[in-house]
Amino acid sequence: MKFSLLAFVTTLLAALPATVAASDWLQFGYDPTHSGNNAAETTINASNVNSLVQVYSAALPSSSMAAPVYLSAVATSSGTKDLLFVTLTDGHIVAVDAANGAIVWSRQPPPVAQANGGNQGEAASPAIDPNRMFVYSYGLDGYVHKYAVGDGTESVTSPWPVRSTRKPDVEHGASALAIGIPASGANYLYAVTNGFNGDGGDYQGHVTTINLATGISIVFNANCSKLTTHFIENGTPDVNDCATKRSGIWGRPGAVYDVVTNRMYVATANGNYNGNVGGYNWGDSVLALKANGRGDGLGNPIDSYTPTNYMNLDLYDIDLGSGSLAIVPAPATSTYPHLGAMMGKDAVVRLLNLSDMSGNHGPRFVGGELQALSIGGAYDQPTPQAVVWVNRHGDGSTWVYESPAGSLTALQLSVNSSGKPSLVVRWFALTTNAAASAIVANDIIYSANNYDSIQALDPTSGNVLWSSSGVVACCGWGAPIVVNSRLYVLGSNVLTVFALDSIFKDGFD
Repeated sequence: MKFSLLAFVTTLLAALPATVAASDWLQFGYDPTHSGNNAAETTINASNVNSLVQVYSAALPSSSMAAPVYLSAVATSSGTKDLLFVTLTDGHIVAVDAANGAIVWSRQPPPVAQANGGNQGEAASPAIDPNRMFVYSYGLDGYVHKYAVGDGTESVTSPWPVRSTRKPDVEHGASALAIGIPASGANYLYAVTNGFNGDGGDYQGHVTTINLATGISIVFNANCSKLTTHFIENGTPDVNDCATKRSGIWGRPGAVYDVVTNRMYVATANGNYNGNVGGYNWGDSVLALKANGRGDGLGNPIDSYTPTNYMNLDLYDIDLGSGSLAIVPAPATSTYPHLGAMMGKDAVVRLLNLSDMSGNHGPRFVGGELQALSIGGAYDQPTPQAVVWVNRHGDGSTWVYESPAGSLTALQLSVNSSGKPSLVVRWFALTTNAAASAIVANDIIYSANNYDSIQALDPTSGNVLWSSSGVVACCGWGAPIVVNSRLYVLGSNVLTVFALDSIFKDGFD
């Protein structure tokens, strides 16, 4: 075996924690809009990405269907470390040393008794507080838990842990915890719920908004929205429960916060919709709420969008809310400065005016999208979160990458001479993992090519720049992340990490 001092020193430096100025990946999709775009990455680029090599592969205590989050330069009992945080299916949260895959700490809230055979496990990513001191994770007990990032000490001073459901046997956190960061005021943590596989039991989708400064929470229910509390299972309808069921919220990132409109958006899945006839059920809709989780004070969201074919979506199990809204930056030439793209199981991308989603200046109307573009067939999978990328090193155009039915489809935003925006298909790449979301970092798209490999693609052409060549599983219902010059891929219970081979070019042989 030949030993290289240069390789040893280089490898040692690569394993050292990043500085405080290094980038963090605090929640699913990187930022509050869940764009999936880490523009802070500068080392891995289109010229060198094809030299990515595997650094290590490490097994976690049990499986996960979620994406990891990342915090650099965390003080722990064994020194300063960069940490990955992963919520496991069994309700554990584990802190993983990003340098070598070792478990730094692990916590698991005790699950509650399951009277109806529910609690099939969590599929939700945790979220890191912007203050970098705490990480939040769902438990199987119906609460959101708050842990110190360095050692996992749980905050148990009232009101923590904060309730997210009173029905943990039929409702669970199927989507990531998300954090909204308004330009002023408190930050908010968003926790959403869906039913378990099979859609059984007395469950209703809802979003719980937690003020991170006070721990006080607000509930908006997708059914019986005039009631603003967590419902009791099989309780009294219109008092402490709702006779209408379903309308779960299970798009990959959960709630989406847009600092420009200062609104939080959730998309609901199959369920009754009667908002257009004076009711308070909001199935198969996109709902806009205030950043603090409140509606208009009368039981309504502050705005809503519901497709005209909402009854067919419900009837044929084609959830609009299997996906989540993507915030789409618009150029100055657009008549509509605030845009969003929404795709569910039907693989129809609906371009929305976020200032007036139905075109009728308020909730309770159907239709009104600026564009409805079909890009594939319907499929029975969670809809991966769209990636949103602005070509700042090129023509400045905005791109949206959707993943219907096992393909990655690139859509470019175009604005005509009248100022009307529309999305135009530019290319698509076939995949076989229909559930994993893609991400972008430093103008490179990273996408699960199938269940045992991941590819790096040119965002404007779809050309393959690099492939892991079947050496890594990716990514369940989650997504890879690229942060501080490394690619982290979580497949089931195995974490695989890649870096540029220049780090190891004079290594052991």
